[in-house]
Formats: sequence, C-alpha cells, structure tokens
Amino acid sequence: MSQHDYDVANGSGSSVRADLNALAGAIQSQNSGTSAPAATVAGQVWYDTTNDAMKQRNSANTGWVAQAEAIAGGHLAGHRNRIINGAMRISQRNAFASQTITAGAALAYTVDRWYAYCTGANVTGAKYQPVSLAPTYYRFTGAASNTGVGFGQRIEQVNCYDMAGEICTLSAKISSSALTSITWTVYRANTVDAFGTLASPTRTQIATGTFSITSTEATYSAQINTGATAQTGLEIVFTTGALLASQTLTIRDVQFELGGVATPFEHRMFNDELAMCQRYAVQELVFSQVYQGNTGAQYLVPTTLPVPMRATPTASIVGAVTYSNSSNLVLGPFNNRVIHNVVTVAAAGQVNASWTYLASAEL
Repeated sequence: MSQHDYDVANGSGSSVRADLNALAGAIQSQNSGTSAPAATVAGQVWYDTTNDAMKQRNSANTGWVAQAEAIAGGHLAGHRNRIINGAMRISQRNAFASQTITAGAALAYTVDRWYAYCTGANVTGAKYQPVSLAPTYYRFTGAASNTGVGFGQRIEQVNCYDMAGEICTLSAKISSSALTSITWTVYRANTVDAFGTLASPTRTQIATGTFSITSTEATYSAQINTGATAQTGLEIVFTTGALLASQTLTIRDVQFELGGVATPFEHRMFNDELAMCQRYAVQELVFSQVYQGNTGAQYLVPTTLPVPMRATPTASIVGAVTYSNSSNLVLGPFNNRVIHNVVTVAAAGQVNASWTYLASAEL
C-alpha cells in the first residue's frame, strides 16, 4: 500500500524528507492499496489492488469511476447491467403518467420492472424529464404523514446466478429535495424466483448500506459480496425515511454489475430494453375484424406476444372495449407466447372489436 494525505507536515529535515518520499511513493504507485485513500479530491486516481482496477474520483468527489477497463469481455462488455430499465425509459403500464402509491398496500408496479410501496401516507410517482430530450428520471413526491418509501426490482435467477460468490457493484444517480440518506438492500430469494409478497417476503438479506444524498444529483456506488448461496434470484430495494409534502426523491441510471468497479452506466438500445421488459409485462392494443359472421357465433382472435414471457402470464383487459356488431370479449386460454381472445358476433356482417390487454409475469 502506498498512499498519502498530501499534506507535508512541518518537522526536522529528515522527517520532512521521509514525508516527501512517502508522498512521491503515493504518486508513483497511483495511490495503490486494498482500500480507497482516506483523503480524496475530485479527479484523484487510485489503483485498487484488491480488484486489480484503476479508478478515478468523480467530479462531485462522492465516488470512484472505473478507468481503462477492458472493453471486450471485461467490465465494459455489453449487457453487463443486470437491472432492466435502469434508465427509467420504458413505462408500458402507465405511459409515464402520475401514479398514486397507496400506503400499506401491496407492491405497485411503476415504470417497467420497478415496483414501489410506501407507509404512513400515499405518495405519487411519475416520470421526471427536466428538459425535452434529456435523460428520464423517476421521481417520488411525498405527502404529510408519510413515513417511508420503497423502490425496487427483482432480478430473475437466469440473469444473475453467475453473480453468486462474487464481488458486485450497485450504482445509481440519486437526488432529493429534502432527504439526506437512502438505504439500499440486496436480498436473495429463498427458492428460485420466489420472493414472496411485501407483507410475507420469502427472501434473505445479503447486504445493506446507506448513501448520503443531497439536492444535487450525484452517482453513488457500493461494492457487495453476494455470497455463495445467491443463486436463486436477487432483489434490490432502495428505502427512505419520511418523504413529506412537496418533498421529492429522484433516481435514474441504476446499475448492478459483476466486479468491484462502478463502470459508466450502460445505455442499451431502446428496442432491446423494451424486449427485456416484455418478458415480464406486455400491454398492447388489439384490433380485430371479420367480414362474415353468424349471430351469436364466437370467433377466436389469437394474439402473439412480442416475446416469449417468463411464464404463463395473468392477463386482463385494460380500459373499455370498443365493439362494432360484436360483444362479450373474453380472454380465453393462453400461454407464454399467445393470448387467445374470444368475441361474440352480434349480427351477420362485418364485425369489429378493439381492446388493450395487460399480460403480467412479474416475479
């Protein structure tokens, strides 16, 4: 280890010389050590000998950013982020509309793959985009008597089993108008992909910690040893204390990756990210039309899902159904690839119907 506080103390000639030699050693070795230097400034470099990685202090002096990482197969390889929709860009269910998170209720799915809950009093959640074409954030707005907010994602076993027993890094860009800390917690499912409910969880905590946050957005990161038993699916949850009236919590660019380095956020192509989301939830408009029909007859409208879903979903109609010479839409038998819809013919002739369905196979 060769580190220094970069403050040469007054002293005798020999002690000052020794201090200067130690400082030069820290510079020569890039502040090498098994842990980060105690004294830090923006732009400072550190050679992390534990993870064999070069890191540099970010501009806010709140965390370390990987430098000179291998691109092919290394920390900057594609699809390294195990979080889906970490950039908060996809919202099939709500189209980014404001959403009430009901205190004491079950998990409420918000933007794709993310759920929220709260205690004490309801809060609202919605897309936040301060400038047109700027990055998308997810923002919670508090209420009087609120006592806490939770925001999390469950990662399917097939997407994270290789993280078991490894050092992994969680990072996110976070700010709040009032809160000064946010707690992160990582859990493993007790059995494969079975996390239970908010009221009756079936999971085991792996690690937890706290980020000290401010009203200015910054990137925060933490290194986590997942442990050898983390082969059954992972859950990452951010929780806060009371978020009171008009107070906000804003989050984006959440990343969970192998290795002890917080690499730059991975921006995937939109269609790729959407397809990943649709493994767990699909909301789509269907329009059917037939030109002949017998009164009272039923006709089948098979709808192929955009991608095979994780499991056979639960499906429901969202909003009103538009009928023309038809009635009684029923969602018939379905599997993880096709939803069968049945419409009853009202009279012979052209028959139309349109509706939106939501298919969910969330963890």
